[in-house]
Amino acid sequence: MYKAYSRCMLRMPLQQKAFMSQKFEDIIVNDVFKEQLVVGSPSLFRSLRNLNRFSDKKKNNIKISVQSYAKRASFRTTPFGCFSGINISNLSDSFGNCSEIKNFKVRKVATVDYAWLLSLVREYELKNVDKVSYKMNSGLFLKGDRAFLPYSLDKKSEINVKFVVPLRVIYKNCKREFKSYLQLVSAIQEEGYNDVPMEVFPSFFKELLKNNIIISKLRPPICNEDPLQYVLRELDSDSLLREQLFNLKKKIDFYNESALGDGTELLSEIISYMKSLHKMENGDNFLKIDSYLDFDSDFGIFSEKSIDKINSLANMMSLMNQNLKKKGGLKESFDEFSLKFLDKYGENCNVPLTEVLDSEKGIGFPDCYNSELDENIMLNDPIMLLFEKKYEKALMNNEKIEFSIDELQFSTKDNFHTSESFELNFRISKIDNNQKLYLGSNIGSGQAGRSFGRFYHLNSEVKRALKELDLKGTNVELSFVPQQVRIANVMENYSVESKNMSLFTSSWDISNEILLEDVMLKCSDGNLYLSDKNTGEILNFTMKNMLNTKSQGKIVRFLIDVSEYAYGFSSLSVYPWDMFLKEHIYVPEIVFNGITISSEQWGLFEIRNSILNKNTFHEKKKIFKEFIEEYDIPSSVIFKYADNEIPMNLLEDLDLKILFKNLKKYPFSIIRVPDEGESIFKETLGDYNVEVVVPFINVNNTFFKDNQLYENHVDEYMTPFEDWVYMKLYGPRERQEELLISLKKFIGNLNSPRYKFFYMRYREGKDHVRLRFKTSSSQENFELYQKLNHQVFSTLLKIGVINNIDISTYFPESNRYGGPKAIRYAENIFCKESAIYVNNCLNLSYDEKLLLASFMILNYVEKFYNDTDNMMIFLKNNYTNKFKKEFKNLSLDYSIEYNKYREGLPSEFDKYAYLSCLTEEINNYLKNKAYIEKYNSFENILGSFIHLSMNRLQGIDREFEEKAYCFAFYIF
Repeated sequence: MYKAYSRCMLRMPLQQKAFMSQKFEDIIVNDVFKEQLVVGSPSLFRSLRNLNRFSDKKKNNIKISVQSYAKRASFRTTPFGCFSGINISNLSDSFGNCSEIKNFKVRKVATVDYAWLLSLVREYELKNVDKVSYKMNSGLFLKGDRAFLPYSLDKKSEINVKFVVPLRVIYKNCKREFKSYLQLVSAIQEEGYNDVPMEVFPSFFKELLKNNIIISKLRPPICNEDPLQYVLRELDSDSLLREQLFNLKKKIDFYNESALGDGTELLSEIISYMKSLHKMENGDNFLKIDSYLDFDSDFGIFSEKSIDKINSLANMMSLMNQNLKKKGGLKESFDEFSLKFLDKYGENCNVPLTEVLDSEKGIGFPDCYNSELDENIMLNDPIMLLFEKKYEKALMNNEKIEFSIDELQFSTKDNFHTSESFELNFRISKIDNNQKLYLGSNIGSGQAGRSFGRFYHLNSEVKRALKELDLKGTNVELSFVPQQVRIANVMENYSVESKNMSLFTSSWDISNEILLEDVMLKCSDGNLYLSDKNTGEILNFTMKNMLNTKSQGKIVRFLIDVSEYAYGFSSLSVYPWDMFLKEHIYVPEIVFNGITISSEQWGLFEIRNSILNKNTFHEKKKIFKEFIEEYDIPSSVIFKYADNEIPMNLLEDLDLKILFKNLKKYPFSIIRVPDEGESIFKETLGDYNVEVVVPFINVNNTFFKDNQLYENHVDEYMTPFEDWVYMKLYGPRERQEELLISLKKFIGNLNSPRYKFFYMRYREGKDHVRLRFKTSSSQENFELYQKLNHQVFSTLLKIGVINNIDISTYFPESNRYGGPKAIRYAENIFCKESAIYVNNCLNLSYDEKLLLASFMILNYVEKFYNDTDNMMIFLKNNYTNKFKKEFKNLSLDYSIEYNKYREGLPSEFDKYAYLSCLTEEINNYLKNKAYIEKYNSFENILGSFIHLSMNRLQGIDREFEEKAYCFAFYIF
C-alpha cells in the first residue's frame, strides 16, 4: 500500500501567465527575461543584442524563438536556470493554506557548469601530470590480457587497452585509493623498469588519462560536493589556477546575492571571465543556475480530501501495472534474460556482472538494449477491454471516460514485486474554492527523491526530505560522468546512501565505494539480484536524479534496470490511455476519482507528414486548419512535444510557426485542452502556473535480504579437442529427433566404453543441439570428430537436418553443479542420462514422455533427499495447480502405481527400469554434498539436474516441465 510522503516539491515558473501574451518589443526589454535568456540560450541573447544586423528572415526566426522562450518562461514548471523555481512544501494544508501567501522571494544559486570544470581539470592534468594523485577508474574491468571501460566520453562505444606490466602495477597500487605520481613511478621501476628514463613516464600517464583508464584526484565528484569548492580544496595553495578559480567563485557569490532581473550584466561578465580561463570546444554553457522560492510563511498544498484522492490514484496505478498483461518492453526482455541466465549458470549462482554481459563468454545484454522494444498491453487483457468499451461509449455520447477502482478486477499479487517508492507529478488549479488535480504530462519518476536530488544545495529542507525518503536498504548511489558530459549538471545530487559507485571521476566517499569489478549477478526465485562479491550483500543501485539511463552506456543502464527489476518495475509503465494515443487520433478526457489522468487530446502523428511535405507556411496552415475543423479542436490548446508543453492560440500565425517548427523535430506530438480553473496563487501572488511533485512510499513492502555467499568458480575452460569436443549443431527444431537417431546409430557402432557423450537442446538466436564428446586424448578427440563429420554430419547437412556446425570452447557450468570438483561427477550423470534417452525414448509420444518425465523427477528427488518431508517440500515449491484436471483424466491412478513401485510390487513404472543405471552416478555425485553446497544451494542444484533432464527429453518447453512437476507432485 502506498502513502504520500508528508512533504512535496512545488514547481513554478518565475513569470506569470500573462507574460507570454506581451508584445515582442515588451518581452525583450523585460529585465527578468533577459537574465533568463543569458542562461537558457546565450546565442539567442547575443542575437537580440545585434538584432538590427540580421535579415528580415533571420529576424522572423529570432522572433519565433523569443516567443517560444516567453511561453516557456511563463508556463513550463520544470526547473531550469532562472525560468522556474522550487519550494519544499508541506503536503497537507493543515499547516496553512497557500491562498494566504502574500509574497515570495526568488533566491538564485549559480555554480560552474560541470562539463566546463571537468574540461578545465582534464587540461590541467595533462599539463601537470607529475603534480597530481591518481587511482583507477572504478568502471575498469579486466578481460583476458586487456583492461576495459564500459563506455567512453568521446563517442566511442568502449575503451580497452593492453594490460601491460606498468598498468598492472598501477592497478595493484591504486585500485581503491589515490597514489601520487612519484609513488606510482617508483612502484613501476621496482618491477624491472629502472632503466627507463624519467621523461618517458609522463607520456604513459597522459595516454591513460586521455582514455580515462586512470583519473586524477582533481576530478570533482558529481554527488554530495560542490564541484568548484572541491577543486579549490584539492589544488595546491600556490597554484595560479587556484587563484583564478577563487576569483571566479567570488564573482559567482556576488551574482547569487543579486535580485532576479539585476544579474544580466553580472552573468555576462562571469561568462567572459570563464572563457578567458578555459574555452571549451563545442560548449556554450558555463554556469548552472537553480532557483528557490522563499515564501513569506509556511503552508501546505493539498486538502485532506485531495490527499485521499492522490493516495488512491497511486495504489490504483501500481495495481494496474501489476495486473495488465503486456508484451514487449523492458520487463519481458528481462524475463527472457533471466531464463538465459538460469540455463547457463543456474539458480543462486553469483557470477561477475562483466562476465555475464560479455556476449562471447556470458549471455550478453537483454535484447531490448540492442533495439528498443515498445511495451504494449495485450488486446485480450480484461482491463484493456474494459477501457475499450468505455472509449466507444464516450465517443458515442460525447463524454469523458470515468472509472473507479471497483470496476478494475485486480487479482491479489505478492507485494514483493511492487516498487518501494515512486513520484507522481500533479498540475493543480482552483475551481470555486475547490482543488482540481491533473496528473502531470511527465507522470513522475520510478523512485521517491529523484526529482529532489539535484536541488540539495538550494535549501536545508531539500536535504531533510532526501534523508527522510531514504529507505535504509543496502542501496548504492550510482554516480558517474555521463557519455554526453554536457548533461552532467542534471546528475549533481545529494545522497545519503551508505555505498556508492563513482565512474570516471572521484568518489565523495572512497572508503565505501563499490567497483564495477565487485558486482556479481545472480538469479533467485525468478528475480535478478546484484551483490557485492566481498560481502555477499544484495546491492540496489539508485540515482537521486532525473537522468534517462537509456542514453547511457549499457552497463550503467543495466545496473539501474536490474535493481528496478528486483524490486518491481516503476509503477509508471504503459497504461490503457497510453495505448489509445497509439491507435486513435482523438482521446477524450479520462478521470479517476475526480483526478484527470489524461486530458482531452489529439495526436498529430497522422497529419505530420502531410504538413512537412508542404513548402510554404500557408500550405501547411491550410492542412492544419482542415484537421482542426474535422476534429472540432478549440483554438486555445497546449502543444506537447518530447517533455515540453507550451500554450498555443491556433488562430495566431506565430504560434502555428512554433508548432510546425517543433513538429518537424518531434514525430510524436499532441495537442490537449488547457486545464480548467485558475492558479492557486492568483488571488495573492498572481496568476502563476503550478505543479507539485509528490513522493509515494510503499509502507508494507518487504525486500529480498538473502545474503548467502556461495563460492564462485568461472575461470575454467577447455579449448576445442583439449578434453571435450564441444559442437553446436544448428537446424530445425522439429528435426532434432532425426539428429539424435543418427547419433544413436553412430554411437552404437563405436561400441567402446572409452567414449563419453552428452547433449542438450538450446535456442541462442537459432535452435540447435549442443553435443559434447570425450575420449582418452586430444588426438582421439580429433579422430572422433573426423568420423562424425564423415559418417553423420555430411549426410545430415545434405538432407537439411542440420544447416551449420560450430566447434566451441567448453566452459563447464561449475557453479551450477557444485564447483570444479563436482562438475566431473555431474558430467558422468549427463552422459549416462543422454545414453538412456537416446537408446530408449526417441520414439515416445508426448504423453509417454510426460509420464517418464514425472517419474524421472521423482527418481532424482528420491536420490537427493532421504526423507519424504524434504521431498514434499521440493515438489511443492515447484508445483502449480494448472494441470490438475489433466492428471485426473489419466487412464490409471499413477499415485497407486508409484506406491507399488516403491514397495517392490509389480507396477506400471517397471517399464522405466532402465533408469536404475543412473543410481550409481548420482550416488557418486552426492558423496560430495558438503563440498557442492559451498557453490550453490542443494535445492537449486537438484532443480538444475531436472531442468536439463527435461531439456534432453522434450527440448525447450517450459509448459512441459511445469506439467511434469505437477504430475510428479500428484503421483507422490
